[in-house]
Amino acid sequence: MKRLTYLALAAMTLAPATTFAASWSEEVTNADEFKARFNSIGAGIEGETYEIICNWDPTEMVSVGKLKPTMTKGKLIIRSNETDFDKMPQLQIAFEWAADAPKVATGEGKGSSVIIQNMNIVGTGSYVIDNRRSVFIDTLALRRCDIHDNVRSVLRYDGDKQADGLERAEMSIHCIEVSECKIHGQAQASGDNWSVFRTFMPLAKFVIKDNIFYNMPYTKSLWETRDQNEGQTEVIFQNNMVLVGENKDMHSGGFTVLAAGANIAPGSTFHIYNNIFAGPKAGYNIFESYTGTKITNAEGAMVLARNNVIDTETYMPLIEQQSYLATLGTPSTLMWGADGMTDDNIVLSSVAGFSWETGATFQDPANNLYNLLKNNPWYTSGVLDAASILGGVNIGATYIGPSIAYVDEFPTPAAINITVEGPSYITYSVSPEKDVYYLDDEVTITLNPGTNNYLTNLNTFNGWSDGVTELSRTEKLTGDLNLTAKFTDNRDVVSAFTLNGITKNGDYTSYAADVYLDMDPSFQSVVYAVVVDTTEATGTQESPFHYMTGTPKSIFQARPAKFGEDPVELQMPILSNRTPAIAKKEARNHAVFVIPTKGITDLHFSLYVGTDNNAMSNQILEFSTDSTTWTKIAELAPDNLLQNLEWGKLEADLPAEANDKEKVYIRLMGDITSEPVCTPDEGIGMWIEGIGIVDEVYSATDGFEYFGSILITGDTSKAITGISEVATDEQKFDENAPMYNIMGMKVAKGTKGLIIQNGKKYVVK
Repeated sequence: MKRLTYLALAAMTLAPATTFAASWSEEVTNADEFKARFNSIGAGIEGETYEIICNWDPTEMVSVGKLKPTMTKGKLIIRSNETDFDKMPQLQIAFEWAADAPKVATGEGKGSSVIIQNMNIVGTGSYVIDNRRSVFIDTLALRRCDIHDNVRSVLRYDGDKQADGLERAEMSIHCIEVSECKIHGQAQASGDNWSVFRTFMPLAKFVIKDNIFYNMPYTKSLWETRDQNEGQTEVIFQNNMVLVGENKDMHSGGFTVLAAGANIAPGSTFHIYNNIFAGPKAGYNIFESYTGTKITNAEGAMVLARNNVIDTETYMPLIEQQSYLATLGTPSTLMWGADGMTDDNIVLSSVAGFSWETGATFQDPANNLYNLLKNNPWYTSGVLDAASILGGVNIGATYIGPSIAYVDEFPTPAAINITVEGPSYITYSVSPEKDVYYLDDEVTITLNPGTNNYLTNLNTFNGWSDGVTELSRTEKLTGDLNLTAKFTDNRDVVSAFTLNGITKNGDYTSYAADVYLDMDPSFQSVVYAVVVDTTEATGTQESPFHYMTGTPKSIFQARPAKFGEDPVELQMPILSNRTPAIAKKEARNHAVFVIPTKGITDLHFSLYVGTDNNAMSNQILEFSTDSTTWTKIAELAPDNLLQNLEWGKLEADLPAEANDKEKVYIRLMGDITSEPVCTPDEGIGMWIEGIGIVDEVYSATDGFEYFGSILITGDTSKAITGISEVATDEQKFDENAPMYNIMGMKVAKGTKGLIIQNGKKYVVK
């Protein structure tokens, strides 16, 4: 097991990127390759194009974290070659322009451009693109992307005027384009009622077309601008489907699609054509009246609205929108129809044949599937406005709503029914994860038996009901898929701490076993974190020890994987005891396991211990029946003492006194008489080649003991659990016998799932 020093890591991560990169187009297959290509751009060159082509399994989530662009010229394209939304590569990404990004002169074609296309963009924080620096952007485009699950917004653009004294005109965006995108799951956190797009600096043109917006639980608007623009803004909002969503806590001002307010220059133009503004379900109403939901609140603008379908149960009707705009401090003008006077917009309730029922107008609105059939009259009811030309391109289209919503036919749903016959802790996943599956969908079903590289004997997989023996299988749905996965439980397992529930760093005062005999809670062991404490034992601590003044509250510091340098299969979730530097030479904070053993004999205890920073090289297991008197039962052998970045297995047969007890106790602690294990990392300076431990550095550093993959086994043949209580003569089957679920709870006849009756397990569908 090897580890890079901090200096080596710094040399890799801080290597300067070139500032003179000629155009290139490169395929990447993972996060490291992506970041390497991104960092090679430097400041960019005017007129050059840098293209990162993403090519990886669409079921794989690739996270590149927070990126800080330094480019101020040239065009960056991040894309895939896949146009099918279900097959696009998944990318977690967050742009945040660097504080020292160089400034450039304003003007179209003078700044940098960023285009993201054909990607499944998953939120990694508050924003996908976040700029609070003084950077001029020529074009920012999101094209045919599935963008979802951001805490706040897709985009925030707000140059820091106060930081560098620049005028707003020097910090502008020439054009933002959002087209053919599915945007959903935004504003997942309550509080400020975030907008999907927040441009708090000058914007010359905003093109929003052919998109579907849905499921935005705290959103107050799609677009919001907050700072006064010196120049006029042209907004093209066409062929979108806007479904407000099940808003949990609507902003006090209601929902406004284009919330420009007084922050645009007088004479700005809004072109609003061929959109669907809807529910998203029958009778959906945000307030008691629709007046809280508007299309725009722009002041001093010319608003051209043509051929929109509007659900007036949810959105302010255009006649009232017109009156509202006329009352603003600087009134806006709303015009409609080809002649600017005749309303050709459509009230949803007046559309013949419209219905929210599944498969009627929309594919399945109950599951956020808003596809439309091409035989719907809307598909040929769009308008082109030849009188309004922007850059030589007609505004509008020949259809209403987004092109990406129209399909030749609705697919046929197919159910996936997976039954796990075996321990209830065994789970499965289906990828891709969808609300509804259809014929011809390809899915991968993966069983998680709850084991890992260090705990492989918790159960035995006996295969699927159709004879397949792999834990993971890929199927193309030709109809409903019904499968049963069959497992045999290992009856020797009393409790096991896989720690699979630890998915991120955290603090625990205790942790309960993930797996235990028949999943009967009376056999679930628990581990407690214990500080060295001379005071009376608290009610939450099973075992007191001696306290050193000044130490912090007793906690386990949990991590989802250790060590990151290892292959994935060799990593494991861990808990760690942390002993403050002031106490570590006299005593160690430690772990106490509380184990119920009623009816169980011949107990064996094992776990893995490890370190990458300042543990004792020897670890000790001690046993007690009263948590007061302790007996050493195991320690690491001299040839198995902990080394840096290594796991050591520590195990022991428990004495006969552990048999058939309400509780017995095992404690794990570092042996303070052994040598410390110090990280040979030059960045820490605790250990020097040829010299050894630097005592003053060691003495000032906290101590850590890591442990994980804990297994407690024994002879459980005489243990009584909720399941074994229902055992009966195997030669007889009484159909009137009591029925139990996998947890040993009595259930009524007709209950579906895995049932135990007459001591046998079977599935009721």
